[in-house]
Amino acid sequence: RNEGALHLTTTSVADGGVNFLTQGMFNAVVSEGKFAVRGVLAYNDDAGFIDNEATGEDDWNSFNQLSGRLMATWAPSDTVRIDASYIKQDLDRNGNNQVDGRFDPDFDDPSQLTWRMADAENVTDIGNLTMTFDLGFAELMSSTSYLDKSQRQNVEFGELFVFDAVSVEEWSLMEYMGLPIEFGDLSSQVTWRPVIATADAQSVFQEFRLVSRDTGTFDWIVGAYYADVTSGFDTDVYLEGMEDAVNAVEPGIGTMLYPGDLYVSFPGSQDATELAVYGELGIDFSEVWKLTVGGRYFDFESETYSSSTSWGWTDEIGPLPFEESDFMPKVSLAYHPSNDLLWYALASRGYRVGGVNEVVAQYGGDAPLTYDTDKLWNYETGVKKTWANGKVITDVTLFYIDWSDIQLPVTFMDPSSPWGMTSAILNTGSAHSLGAEAFLSAELAPGLMFVTSIAWTEAELDEDTMPIMNGETGEFVVVPAGTQLPGTPKWNTSTMLQYYFNSAKLGFPFIELSHTYKGEVTDELSVQGIIPSWNLFNLRFGATVAKDLQVSLAVNNLLDDRQPMARWYPYMGSFVPEVQPEMWFITRPRSISLTLQKNF
Repeated sequence: RNEGALHLTTTSVADGGVNFLTQGMFNAVVSEGKFAVRGVLAYNDDAGFIDNEATGEDDWNSFNQLSGRLMATWAPSDTVRIDASYIKQDLDRNGNNQVDGRFDPDFDDPSQLTWRMADAENVTDIGNLTMTFDLGFAELMSSTSYLDKSQRQNVEFGELFVFDAVSVEEWSLMEYMGLPIEFGDLSSQVTWRPVIATADAQSVFQEFRLVSRDTGTFDWIVGAYYADVTSGFDTDVYLEGMEDAVNAVEPGIGTMLYPGDLYVSFPGSQDATELAVYGELGIDFSEVWKLTVGGRYFDFESETYSSSTSWGWTDEIGPLPFEESDFMPKVSLAYHPSNDLLWYALASRGYRVGGVNEVVAQYGGDAPLTYDTDKLWNYETGVKKTWANGKVITDVTLFYIDWSDIQLPVTFMDPSSPWGMTSAILNTGSAHSLGAEAFLSAELAPGLMFVTSIAWTEAELDEDTMPIMNGETGEFVVVPAGTQLPGTPKWNTSTMLQYYFNSAKLGFPFIELSHTYKGEVTDELSVQGIIPSWNLFNLRFGATVAKDLQVSLAVNNLLDDRQPMARWYPYMGSFVPEVQPEMWFITRPRSISLTLQKNF
């Protein structure tokens, strides 16, 4: 049917600005049962909540995002259906979302003290054409997608050319913190160093899938997949005023060494293709038992090019080839005696393709030029059960993951490297995850719903790592077997309690309280810093106040509990440890949102 909706949300963030979100949607039936169009458009203006004490800018982590989606469905016959879609997203971001814990350890007034000016833009376009054909004995699907993604990031910070290499940022922080400064008058030795990083990718994906009609003991799926990805990246570092300054000393030399104030440039590109075929065969041994076996074979190839330009000299590397192929099997067994009960067991293998270490190719060293595909085996079993005529649903899952040839970005000692160390991606041993997940949904009374999930995970290294650089201290450490994998808490829970008033006179109001708990985690493999556990409560209620007009009020982070969720270690060999940044990503402060939605 023809319909539409308009969605307006305004949000006030504690210690931040006021945000606005506008969304519109329409459905249009052009020809009943034949052709229909759907469109969605949204604009999000987020004012931010983190201040920059260095520049005096409030709420400098603001961003705005414009996104849209257009879809069309055409059924030229009873056996053919064609779906086309286009998605567009444009994100502009100012600053970043890190809070400096040195000056605000409790995050009461989220702020940074940084002279680095950062902004970024990301633009994404996705198009898809899917055609489905009913062949009688099976259904044939063809899906063609195109992805165009580009991003640009600008970071500007000071650099000081003196013998002890203290940067402008370190000097300014020392002055701010009242630390002794023994480097004399630095103002005449300062130049600003903007860094502009760009990346783009154009990808084409094609998939064909043939699915049998479930008419007997056997059912099957066969398919083929192809991907062609071309990506480019470029990092340009500038020294403002250097071209003119050097030309003033030696005419023409500045233009030769620093054209347009360009200090160094690192462009590169990669062409990659993947071809895969896959299939599954399902066998119904009886009315309640089913065995499914299948697998996927892939062949991946890539060529990487990189270069560096500095002082008028360009060094080109490439092509650097990489190729890998493998087979990923899958097998599952299911017991389904009734619509209320399902038990299953599954074993499947997954992968993440490897690649080339461009830094090694460019500067040498003993590190391997390529890193291999890492793989994992996933073993799981679970029971899903419905109780009390569908009013209660339970789902319990046990799993074990065996992860081998782990790809890990590390900096490690390398005497053959020009700097005595190398940063690269290495295949570093193995790890495992053992866990359990449980889900419960229950209608406790008419209109009263309770939903909860709980997860327990033990994720640990199985082998010692090689000596890698600690991102906080710069020292080289061996991370021993048995170390908890970063970012993986032992316990996670999520709970929601909702009451729905079945009263048209009151506008069918509802109230919902939710809670999220995330257990303690470590933040980085080489550092093993502790991110404490945290709790988050959200409250939402609303009602229909007029015909087709809904109003809701939401309070996210109800208790305004500002907890660290992750830490960023920007170690760069600081000569002044007291000013080493302590940057955190925190839970968003209490946010109060008012939403109006009008349906047409």
